[in-house]
Amino acid sequence: MKRSLPIILLLLLLLSCGIALNAKEPSASGPFLIKPYIQLGSAKNALSILFAVGSQTSGWELEYKNSDDSAYMKAPLEQRTLNGNKDIKLICAQLNSLSPGSDFNYKVSQNGKQLFSASAQARPKEDTDISFGVLGDCGMGSKGEELITLQLANKHPAMVLIPGDIVYPCGRLRDYLRNFFPFFNGKKELMGKSLFVACPGNHDIAMAGMKDVRNLDESPDGMAYFSLWQQPLNGPITKIGNTNSPELKGSKQNIEEFVLAAAGNYPVMANFSYDYGNSHFLILDGNKYVNWQDQSLRKWVDDDLGATKSKWKFVLMHQPGFSSDWHHQEEQQMRLLADIFEKNKVDIVFSGHSHSYQRSCPLQFKLARARLKDQDRETKAGFVQGSFKFDRNFDGQTNKKAQGVIYIVSGAGGAKLSLPLLEEDPTRWQPFTRKFICKQHSFSFCRASSENLILEQIGQDGTLLDQIIIEK
Repeated sequence: MKRSLPIILLLLLLLSCGIALNAKEPSASGPFLIKPYIQLGSAKNALSILFAVGSQTSGWELEYKNSDDSAYMKAPLEQRTLNGNKDIKLICAQLNSLSPGSDFNYKVSQNGKQLFSASAQARPKEDTDISFGVLGDCGMGSKGEELITLQLANKHPAMVLIPGDIVYPCGRLRDYLRNFFPFFNGKKELMGKSLFVACPGNHDIAMAGMKDVRNLDESPDGMAYFSLWQQPLNGPITKIGNTNSPELKGSKQNIEEFVLAAAGNYPVMANFSYDYGNSHFLILDGNKYVNWQDQSLRKWVDDDLGATKSKWKFVLMHQPGFSSDWHHQEEQQMRLLADIFEKNKVDIVFSGHSHSYQRSCPLQFKLARARLKDQDRETKAGFVQGSFKFDRNFDGQTNKKAQGVIYIVSGAGGAKLSLPLLEEDPTRWQPFTRKFICKQHSFSFCRASSENLILEQIGQDGTLLDQIIIEK
């Protein structure tokens, strides 16, 4: 029995990180290890297109044109090595001359031979109606992820948001090659046609079960979020070593290779914001190392939400402040920002972490200020005490004006679903929960217009599982 104990512990460690014991190393055929995919980039009105290749690193060109232009323009290319795998090169192109709101075409060639082409939509003009999908906890390599990808592609979204746990098990480059890109950028080439925006979760840049994904000695290709995603660099944490950012662990060489591959994205890209049409989006790192009681961070959130003139305001984070799932119930740290969301009239806060769909009633939360020993003990454990005010009149059908912030958990994108008992028995829900669905994988689809905001929850079979309409 004593001899078998280390083996059992090892198996538990592997399973906690979601590792399949018979998993094969990822492989790719054709010229691309990762087909071209669209990113926000760091420039305000531009988009970036990225793709990854192996040994064939020379002779690449990316050309693009607005749909009403006659001639293609060449985009300048940047090439960098990804940490943990020197045989893979990431090629990045920034498209600076797109007409806002118009369609554009682009093509990728090597040595004069065209290898890829697609059409997509440039970032829309201000005050333009938009639509977008939301799904978290998705890159599991599962049948559910495959079905969700197909349903999402049927909606032809201009933009897709991922509220964390982008890829399992441990946010590594090899995990993206196996469990993420073959689905979202496989046969449907969804990422080559739609803009994808991601918020990092615990499996991406923190703790995956018992495994610390920040340990670059154990996973030299870890924290690939900072190299594979190219998103705005306007967040509040810019210096390496800041305690509110994911701590780098490992040898000096592995850390240096990671920082080089991140190309300025680490640590600032863990938090950022951007405008898209008539809406403003704020992306926040909800992992436990971030102290959202830090006044400088709170001020940045408040200033960001207060400065935008967009009609609709959305926040994206991984860990939900308000959830009825038994799993992660103590991780309530993001409640600390509820007062800022309410003050700045945020419409919806999207999160994942719970592998389910949950919709709250519009709510207001007041943090308890009393410093009782019991509350201090609970706070250290992850609980955040406070009082609620619920808008129970809002139903999203006849009464469409919400008095408070609506919190949506959309974490049923592909990972193993929450206990079905939670869907079946509403008496087990927290008093703020109005909908809990976890018997099938699903994603959220939103349409934000000048008149209203329509949110639909779409199941893996295309079924409409929930719908609300919000009017200002």
